[in-house]
Amino acid sequence: MNRRLAHRFNVLDYLRTDELGLSSVIADLLDPRANHGQGPFFLQVMLEKLELTEHWPDLDLAGATVSVERVITAQRRIDISVKIPDGSGEYCLAIENKPYAGDQENQVRDYLKHLAREFGDRFVLIYLSPAGDPPSDWSLPRSELDQWKGRFAVMAYHEQDNSEGTANEADTVDVYEAFSASLSLTDWLDFCHDKCQVERLRWFLSDARSFCQRTFGDHHMTTDSEARAVEEYLLSNPENLAVALKVYESWPAVRDHICRQFLEQICSRVEQNVKQSMPDCAHDTVVGCSYYRNTKEPSRLWLYRSSWQEYRVDNSHTNGRTYIFLEATNKEQNGWYYGVASPLSVNKMTEAEQIHRSTLDQRLKAVLDIGRRADWGPQWSYVDDRKRNWNGLVPDLRAECEADGGEIMDYFVDLITDVAVRAIPAISEI
Repeated sequence: MNRRLAHRFNVLDYLRTDELGLSSVIADLLDPRANHGQGPFFLQVMLEKLELTEHWPDLDLAGATVSVERVITAQRRIDISVKIPDGSGEYCLAIENKPYAGDQENQVRDYLKHLAREFGDRFVLIYLSPAGDPPSDWSLPRSELDQWKGRFAVMAYHEQDNSEGTANEADTVDVYEAFSASLSLTDWLDFCHDKCQVERLRWFLSDARSFCQRTFGDHHMTTDSEARAVEEYLLSNPENLAVALKVYESWPAVRDHICRQFLEQICSRVEQNVKQSMPDCAHDTVVGCSYYRNTKEPSRLWLYRSSWQEYRVDNSHTNGRTYIFLEATNKEQNGWYYGVASPLSVNKMTEAEQIHRSTLDQRLKAVLDIGRRADWGPQWSYVDDRKRNWNGLVPDLRAECEADGGEIMDYFVDLITDVAVRAIPAISEI
C-alpha cells in the first residue's frame, strides 16, 4: 500500500517542527497576506469555530497583520500575534504555543496583563498545549482566573480522552473547564481542509492534521489509510473477526510486557554508562525504573545521588531528592519526556528550598538548557517525536529487546546518559 499510495509520506517530516517551526506554520495559515492565496479564509474559520468573541463579524479580517515571536519585554515574547483592525481600533488574537516546553514563572499572567494594557478587553489569548492541559499555577495563578473570562482559553493540539487523568490534578482541570476552547488545532485543520478548494493546500492541511494526531494524539495506526484497509479486510473476512477481537483484548498485556522489558533494559544500560563515566559518583548514585499499567501513576526511569539535598516530601520515589528522569504521560506509554525534576513543586517548598531550587535552575541552564522551566522541574523536554509514542513502536521495541539494543534503545540510553553526565556535577555543587 505504501509503495503504491505513499500514504506514510508526510511533508512535515522534512520541516522544522519545534515550537518556532509549528508557530510559523500556524501563523502563516492565519495570515491573509501569506502565499497560500486564500486571504483571511483560515483566520475566519478559526474565529468562527472558537466562538470566543462577539466582535469578529465587524472586524476587517483582510487587513489583519500576523507576527511570530512578538517581543513585549526583554524576557517575554508572544508566540503568535494576530492584530485585526476595525473602525474603532484593533482586536488581537494571541496564541501561546506550548507543544513541548513548560511555562516560565508568571509567564501567562504577564502575557494577559500586557494584552489587557494594549487592547483593553478586545483580545483573546489561546494557550495551545498537546492535550489541552492548562498552564500551571506557577504561570497563571488559579485565584486570578475569573478576571480573564472571555479573554483566555485553552486549546489542545489534539483532543484526548482524559478520563484517566492528566499531569494536572483533577481540581485544576475542573477549574479550567470553563476556559476550554470549543475546538482543537486538528479540528481547525479539519475544517480548513474540508472547505478549502485548492488541492495543493488540501494536501498540506491533511499532512499537518496527521502530524498533530501522530505527535500529540492517541492514534496508533500509522495512517487512516492503513486503518481503513484493515477494516475492509476484516469485514470481507468475517471468520477473522473473532481472532481480531482476541488480538484486541490481548494487546494491552502484550504491549506492557514488551514496554516494561524495554524500559528495564534502558535503565540497566544507563546505570552502567553513568557509573563508568563518573566513577567518583558510583558509590551513591541510584538508578531505577517503575512500570505502571492501568493506573494514574506514570511509568518512569529516575536517577539521583543519595548525597543530594533532601526536600521535605512524603512518598517520593527518590527519597526527596532532585532527580533526572524519563517519563511517559499516559498509561499507553506515549508522550515520553525527560529532564531534571524536583520532588515537589515550587509553591509547596519552604523558603530555603525555594532558594536552593532557584540556584539549581541557574546552574542547570548553564550546563543543560534542554527546554523551559516548570514549577515541578528546572529543565525538561519531550523526546524526539518519532520515538515519543511507544504503543505504535511495540514491534520495533520487541526486536531491540531481543537484540539487546538498536536505534531506539540507543537513542534513549544516550539521551539520559548525556543529561546525567552534564547535570550531576551541577546538582552536586549546590
